[in-house]
Amino acid sequence: MMADLPPLSVSDFPAYLGGVYGAPSDGMVRRPFPWQTRLLSRVVETGKWPRLLDLPTGTGKTTAIDIALFHLALEASKPPSERTALTRIVLVVDRRTIVDQAHTQAMQIRRRLLEADTPVLAAVRDRLQSFSSEAAPLTVAHLRGGVLRDEAWVRTPVQPVIAVSTVDQVGSRLLFRGYGITEGMQPLHAGLLGMDTLFLLDEVHLSKPFRETLEGIVALSARTSDGVGRGVQVTLLSATPGTSDISIEETHSLTEEDRQDQTLRIRLDADKPTACIPIAVKGDENNRLERVVDAIVGRVKELRQNGPVAIGVIVNRVLTARSVFRGLANELGKDGMFLLTGRMRPLDRAGLESDVFSYVRAGRKRSEENIIVVATQCIEAGADFDFDHLITECASLDSIKQRFGRLNRLGNWSGATGWIFARSDSVGNDDPVYGAALTETWQYLQSVPELNFRIDRWEEPPEIHRFLSKRASAPVLLPTHLDLWVQTRPKPRPDPEPALWLHGPEPGLPEVRIIWRAVISTPSLLSCPPTSSEAMQVPLHAVR
Repeated sequence: MMADLPPLSVSDFPAYLGGVYGAPSDGMVRRPFPWQTRLLSRVVETGKWPRLLDLPTGTGKTTAIDIALFHLALEASKPPSERTALTRIVLVVDRRTIVDQAHTQAMQIRRRLLEADTPVLAAVRDRLQSFSSEAAPLTVAHLRGGVLRDEAWVRTPVQPVIAVSTVDQVGSRLLFRGYGITEGMQPLHAGLLGMDTLFLLDEVHLSKPFRETLEGIVALSARTSDGVGRGVQVTLLSATPGTSDISIEETHSLTEEDRQDQTLRIRLDADKPTACIPIAVKGDENNRLERVVDAIVGRVKELRQNGPVAIGVIVNRVLTARSVFRGLANELGKDGMFLLTGRMRPLDRAGLESDVFSYVRAGRKRSEENIIVVATQCIEAGADFDFDHLITECASLDSIKQRFGRLNRLGNWSGATGWIFARSDSVGNDDPVYGAALTETWQYLQSVPELNFRIDRWEEPPEIHRFLSKRASAPVLLPTHLDLWVQTRPKPRPDPEPALWLHGPEPGLPEVRIIWRAVISTPSLLSCPPTSSEAMQVPLHAVR
């Protein structure tokens, strides 16, 4: 069967990308960037992925999925014992918006492979099909709370899989305690994810404890002398400082060749001039919020004077977001205005994000409407949104840089501007979310002459750790923990709580889930039981 496979080589990768993504209307390009072809050549030649893809925002990091899949297709003709490409490709990121967008990308890859209307796509399809003649050439798994689960990917260990997941979903499965998974199936999920799997951990600054756990699993696996098949590889994807512990040799990043690429150069050189505006507040919280809202409304009015624009407003609290949205709507009307926070029902959020994405996605055709998106941190990292102007509350430097990754993302808007504000009562005190990093960042940004978040001209400040959010660390992963977790029926006592190894020991605010319906009766609940997609997570103190 292997001898009959159609030919495929590294030089076919540009044709593969062009076949999958077509015209660059969705922010992709027909040809790969130089860093992408270098990465493919690197993993083909060495059989290993670099520990870190250190790439700025807007440079196509998620194309790592395509590179891993193409590498697998290249090696379909090799005997299993000689393959270095991994069968399961798992993109993990702790933001639901990014998970959903990556799932859309993965489904596009699958659809185009099934259509296979070019010679290269047909070759990739046939070679992936050879791994499992009884299954499709590729299956896609969407692993996050609030969506219907399709477990087709666990039916066979040999079928190529692209999975996109939050930390909770993939992490709990890897540790034999899959959330929502029966005890009988938990070992199967753990076995599949723990072998022959490439983990692409995106926005790694959001998931430090899980990164430590994954790397602990790799280290423990390396100590065993009787390994079974290929284990796991872990690659971090990051556009944010905080990965200085990884050597240059283990890092894949941009080179001068990339900076000479016409499309990349436009993105890297995109101007993002920014002003820092202090807002003096006093009185009770309502009065303080009123001052913030007035300042933002005034700024939005200024920005809208020169024609239709898409404006992003990102703040640090749900209450602030709601107050700003209400103030803008009262002053300017609700047309073209959207509110996105983490405190929404997944059912409502999915539809709203789809509407927002149609207006502000990278690569869109410019609209004749004024668009305003008011949001919390839920869109700051990785989301493929592209605003003409950005208004943001000050945060830690890593968060601020992520937020500015949503401004003039593709570099095709010459009038882009940024506006960072800080409440007077948030500077000088430790912030509940960002600690001392907020004040340090605010003072540093104010000291920068002609502040501009232009990617290729940005220089990190010395002692960068002072400006970054403090992240919890996971407990040290010991063989004893794994010995306990592999016992699934019955579970041992004590049974370590996997959440500690996914998110660290720092306790968050207790939360409850609320479901509401217009009609609540026993017959209606029996015929249509509540689902996670209609449950809104709310802090317990807010409910009380």
